[in-house]
Amino acid sequence: MRKFLSLVLGIVVGATFILSCSKEEFKSSEKEITEFSIGSLAANAKGIVDQKAKTVTFKVPAGTDVKALVPMVMVSKYATVVPASGVSQDFTAPVTYTVTAEDGSKQTFTVTVIVMSGDKEIKSFKFAGLTPAVVGGINKETGAIRLSVPFGTNVKELVPTIEISEKATVTPAAGVKQDFTKPVVYTVAAEDGSKREYTVTVEAGKSTEKQLLEFKFAGISPAVVAAVDEGKKTVKAVVPFGTNVKALVPTLSVSANATANPASGVATDFSSDVQYTVTAQDGSKQAYIVSVEVAKNAEAKILKFKFAGLNPAVEGVVNEAEKTVKLTVPYGTNVASIVPSVTYSANAAISPNSEVAQNFSNPVVYAVTSESGVKVNYTVSVVVEPFKTEIKELSSTTIGQGESLTIKGNFAPSKTEVVLEGTTNYVLTIASESSSELKVMLPANIKVGNYTLTVKSDGVKTAYGSKITVVNPNAPVITGVNKQSFMRGIDLLILSGKNLKQAGKIPTVQIGSYLTNISVNDAGTQASLVVPMSSPLGLQEIYMGYTDGSEVEGVVKVTILENTKPAPTISTVSSTSLFFGDILTIDGTNFAASGNGVLFKESFAYDFRPTIISESATQIKVQLPTDRMASDYTLEVTSNGKTTSYGTKIGIAYGNLALTGLASSAVKPNEEIVVNGKYIYDNTENRMMNILVDGEWGSSYKIVDLKTISITPPSLSVGKHTLVIKSIQGSVLLSTEFEVK
Repeated sequence: MRKFLSLVLGIVVGATFILSCSKEEFKSSEKEITEFSIGSLAANAKGIVDQKAKTVTFKVPAGTDVKALVPMVMVSKYATVVPASGVSQDFTAPVTYTVTAEDGSKQTFTVTVIVMSGDKEIKSFKFAGLTPAVVGGINKETGAIRLSVPFGTNVKELVPTIEISEKATVTPAAGVKQDFTKPVVYTVAAEDGSKREYTVTVEAGKSTEKQLLEFKFAGISPAVVAAVDEGKKTVKAVVPFGTNVKALVPTLSVSANATANPASGVATDFSSDVQYTVTAQDGSKQAYIVSVEVAKNAEAKILKFKFAGLNPAVEGVVNEAEKTVKLTVPYGTNVASIVPSVTYSANAAISPNSEVAQNFSNPVVYAVTSESGVKVNYTVSVVVEPFKTEIKELSSTTIGQGESLTIKGNFAPSKTEVVLEGTTNYVLTIASESSSELKVMLPANIKVGNYTLTVKSDGVKTAYGSKITVVNPNAPVITGVNKQSFMRGIDLLILSGKNLKQAGKIPTVQIGSYLTNISVNDAGTQASLVVPMSSPLGLQEIYMGYTDGSEVEGVVKVTILENTKPAPTISTVSSTSLFFGDILTIDGTNFAASGNGVLFKESFAYDFRPTIISESATQIKVQLPTDRMASDYTLEVTSNGKTTSYGTKIGIAYGNLALTGLASSAVKPNEEIVVNGKYIYDNTENRMMNILVDGEWGSSYKIVDLKTISITPPSLSVGKHTLVIKSIQGSVLLSTEFEVK
């Protein structure tokens, strides 16, 4: 074991000796600085090593404290460096670093630290190409640069001259054309890479121009352009006569970017001078005085010429082309003295004057002189109308023999003749006359017939357009009708006339082709009926006559209209079994408020109409008579010209006589005794009764109504008496006592 350990130790010692001898034989001579960095700076900034110049250059940002920088120095393999890496150094001046190679050789490197500039200022910004040059104002705190260039400068193509910090750069570059219609941002980069933005705003200068270039009234035809005196700063316009200067609308033209007050297009009162102020873009002002003059009226015309004092007033016809005025005045006008009313051009004068009487027997010349001095003559001629006979209205076109006739129209008193022309002509006697009315008398012996009425006045004859009918004054004649249109079944037709009631004759009326009877009042002046439902529709002629075939003079035309009213309906009746004298209630719809008709129809023509007690649109009450035939009847109701029937027959009979008692049990001497009862008919055998007072016959009686009889007894003494009433058959109807007091 000992021999083995000795052997190993010997081998190790021998190897160590051999290695030591090899190192000493091959030592490195490399002595370069391969990398120089300062770790405290951003991204371990590295210096620039120049192996040939044996220098190290290191740039640090502005503001770096170079008195205590700690560099990290990398050197060649096996070499060392002094000062050592990681040791703080003052680099305010270059520092020499010595690198010693493994073999002991040395190399020095000069390390220089350069502090880079951080200046990034725009020192001046101007447009040197403008005259004069425009220099911007720089706000160093905000970075705002403002320039004001002269009015009219093209700010889209300005070339700036820019002065910046040393070693700095600017973007966009100086001397490059820029569009400054909007603010432009310039960025300045310092040597150390830091940056600052500047915002450049260019304002165009404002115009000082404030001239009123044009002033006109375009709304006037033709347009009026005013004269602008720029030296005197006045504007003068002359507008046509008649222009309303209180509301003129001018059109103005002023310098570019300037404004005017009042503004263009604003209505203004120019009845006196108006000041217009033009304000330049820069706020400076210039006043102009505007004067508007209305031209004098050159018109010299007669516009109207009339005689207002005549009745009616007469207005002349003005012929402007021929300069004449012609008037036609009524017959009888005194043309030797007429006062004219003349309307002529505004501000003109006329001779002779208006409202001055003139003799127009011959033409008169009127001279019109305009405001501006133009003179025009008009010749005025007056013509008198020939007399015109007119018949406007007659009191009647149907006249009786020997009666008077009134004629209205236009006549010449004392120069008038009235004639009825026919087979024989009759000159009528004029009872009274005026210029507007004649009253004439017909001869009593004039023949009945149709005539033409003529009036000749002052030699001028005219005839009335319709025939005149002469009739016997006692003959019936229609002279009119109450209205022109009638609804069938509703409206009342009333014919007016005279002598319509003829003794022993039944009057009739014919409506178109429909003939029926008509009622005539006792005076014979009116005939009336409700227009029948069977009347023909439309325009119809109405005639009257009599059943003996004789006719009534005159005819009227009326329009017959369709009945649009709804037909009545009967819904219920109070009873279908009645006694004569009872009251029947009829309920339904579409009844007339008044004027309804109720009819009970019987198969053997024993028809009758009851008395209507009350009526409304929905109910009619009637009382039956006491003297009709007992039978079954059909009930009909006619309303507004239309008739409806009830579906069930109405049975009507006579009730049984019953006496119920005395109205009073005490009477005075010779006083009638009143007995009450029901169905006391005066047309049946019930009316035959026997009266016994105190057992004696001979008392008379009378039927007062359906419920009452009165008895006249013989002279009775004061005291109690008996009364017995028996039927003709002998049955006792009433037995009672009464007292005479």
